[in-house]
Amino acid sequence: MQPRDYQLKFVDDFRQAVAEGDRCCVGVLPTGAGKTVIASKIAERVVSKGHRLLFLAHRDPLILQTESKFKAFGLETGIIKAGYSPNPSAPAQIAQIQTLATGNIPVPDWDVLILDKLF
Repeated sequence: MQPRDYQLKFVDDFRQAVAEGDRCCVGVLPTGAGKTVIASKIAERVVSKGHRLLFLAHRDPLILQTESKFKAFGLETGIIKAGYSPNPSAPAQIAQIQTLATGNIPVPDWDVLILDKLF
């Protein structure tokens, strides 16, 4: 999957902000702009450097959409959500916030955390 130019610019701007020391970055894009594609490209870069990524979302469709995009970018992905078998060794984890909030499943280790819209 090849992101669009503006999506790649977003990913590059994110990488630059982190390189300059920013640790909390907020990205805002309108519906249909490809936020999941951008998150997938960021995840691809994070994992390619040997780091672990945790993506948190609050709705089933966002979990499934993200899983599909991560796979399109060739990422080994674990899903932490009721009804799914965990894959704790996967470097990219997609978790439903409500599932982690139960406390029955430990929060996986991560180097980069991406939160989908939470409101």
